[in-house]
Amino acid sequence: MSNPLERATTARSRADEEIRRIQADKDLTMEAKGRRIAEIRTKANAEVAKLKATHTKETNEAYGRSLRQLFAPSYKAAATETEKQLTQLNYRDALFRADGLETPTAAQRMFGRAQMVGDKLLMQAIASVSFERNWTPVLEEFARTSPDVESGLQELQQFESQRGNRQAQFRESVAFSGLNETPEEAKLRMSGATMQTNGASFRGVA
Repeated sequence: MSNPLERATTARSRADEEIRRIQADKDLTMEAKGRRIAEIRTKANAEVAKLKATHTKETNEAYGRSLRQLFAPSYKAAATETEKQLTQLNYRDALFRADGLETPTAAQRMFGRAQMVGDKLLMQAIASVSFERNWTPVLEEFARTSPDVESGLQELQQFESQRGNRQAQFRESVAFSGLNETPEEAKLRMSGATMQTNGASFRGVA
């Protein structure tokens, strides 16, 4: 199944095609064209808005999932609640230590020490802080710890580059933007407004 971005693009194209077909229909009056086009536009905009919400939700969930897989502490399958709480406490302490690091060099040095003694929680904490601060040397060290970590970091970096990619942002803004009012709809709307104004003026004179 195509992703929401592709489906939104398809929905817009389909609506544009239907609108062009109605515009070219010589058997329809201007009023009929305007009303039919308005129905198509309303339906397409609702579909696109729903797909945009789905896209945002899925992207945020995928990003959060990647962050947790890389930087959140893991537990043994049979871990008790007490053991989990102890792990969480140790991880908070590790994050506090990592957050006090001021340079990539200091972080890299501490990461090496943590790796030497097998302190995975401290390694994760240092990597998490390094990711926030874009300390590439530390992240490269972290990536070398396992293929899963390397692929996870690549996925996160793709998310980050996507957010800063103007071309990708423009493509999303186009795909998820609403269909604008057509000339037929505008004429119909203006015609209706004119009729209401004339009616009000007549009643006022009476």
